[in-house]
Amino acid sequence: MPWLAPLGAIVGGTCGYLLSAFTQRTYPLPTGGMPIVAMWPTGIIMYELTMLGAILTTIVAFLVSAQLPHYGKHVYDPEVTNGKILVGVADPDPNCRGEIEKHLHASGAAQVKEFSKE
Repeated sequence: MPWLAPLGAIVGGTCGYLLSAFTQRTYPLPTGGMPIVAMWPTGIIMYELTMLGAILTTIVAFLVSAQLPHYGKHVYDPEVTNGKILVGVADPDPNCRGEIEKHLHASGAAQVKEFSKE
């Protein structure tokens, strides 16, 4: 992931230059012998789009790596809102369920629930 932000910055800076240069060449103003594409105003647009590209790429990379939004089924119990603590085991081996319950009760679990996969 560390290389994605600089890549987004490079793409953003390139797009900033192309946007600015294209606009200045499309609508040329009389410049009195100076170049049509002025580098100082172009540099400002390049800087802004470089930062925008880096920020947007970082945000998208965070969302993709965190798998957000996640529309799948979540392990949740409404008792959590009443102050209880949820320890969830997703898709355990059917042969180990008894041992898991034994360890949970030995650790002080007040209640062990099993939810269906639906």
